[in-house]
Amino acid sequence: MLLEGSNASTVLTWVRPDLDKHLNQIRTQIEAIAGSKHRGNGVKNTAENLTQLKYTFEALVLQGATLVVEEMITLCDELEQENVRDTEAAFGALMDAIVVVPSYLDRLQAGHHDLPILLLPVINELRAAYNANIVSEATLFAPDLDVPLPELERTQEHDPSFDEPFPAFMLRMRRQYENALLGWLQNQDNIELLAPIHAVCGTLCQRMDGMELRRLWWIASEVVGGIEDGVTDNDVNLRRLFARLHLTIKTLADGGEAATDAESVNSISQALLFHIAQAKPGNPGVDKLREHFHLVELVPDRDVLIRARGAVTGRNRELYTSLGAAVRDELSLVKDA
Repeated sequence: MLLEGSNASTVLTWVRPDLDKHLNQIRTQIEAIAGSKHRGNGVKNTAENLTQLKYTFEALVLQGATLVVEEMITLCDELEQENVRDTEAAFGALMDAIVVVPSYLDRLQAGHHDLPILLLPVINELRAAYNANIVSEATLFAPDLDVPLPELERTQEHDPSFDEPFPAFMLRMRRQYENALLGWLQNQDNIELLAPIHAVCGTLCQRMDGMELRRLWWIASEVVGGIEDGVTDNDVNLRRLFARLHLTIKTLADGGEAATDAESVNSISQALLFHIAQAKPGNPGVDKLREHFHLVELVPDRDVLIRARGAVTGRNRELYTSLGAAVRDELSLVKDA
């Protein structure tokens, strides 16, 4: 996310003239390559300039702009290796992207948060050009998990219920979770079947030693509470996440906490938080998660998101149309000459 406060906008303002110069140079290169039958090293040179631009965006911590440029570089590499069938669509995607980036920078300079989710249509257009899978909104959702969580602080008191050896404890938790999950998947509308899953998540949160795992099971517990209260959508993607949680329990049962992968655990936590970010207000646990992890800033209201995307892409589409008209007029003059 772009650093908060006026300093971030100020830094971007300082380097903006150089960025615009670099962006215009790349746009001119793409125009020249797209209109030429002899491309030579043009695509390779464009990729090199894009790489320099990527380093600048990374230094400025502009995640959204960095993601777009990375996809442009990949598409250039695929074009150079002649792996792209529809080169016209590919160059169109590159042109769309290079004129969207300045609008996105305008938005950041105005003090708005860096929201890569706004650039999802551009990213997927670039990926489609080299036949890659499209990415979902959840893929671009990356909240900072390392925030203070007073709820997870350990008390000094010993809980006698945790004297049970860890392997036996996890085997019992696994059986309870499996039975409850199977029942829920078979009868998805019966919310009462979630009670055992809710209990298992809460118990695991208390028993785990590692912060990543305690945080995961705490988030999962609050998500279940949101489903039970009807503020979190009980959809297929969320049910798949709880199936992934079952695999995490299996790993814990087989090898203990040391056998779990921190990156995978955090990935599930972020995916669960994406559903929390879209949940309705009203459940204390859900509202607490939204506040702790600053989710409102990362996933705005759907209407706000649509308007913001229009502000980024609409202006550029008009710019691209004007640019195309100018190019056609210039070609007409050349033809007349």
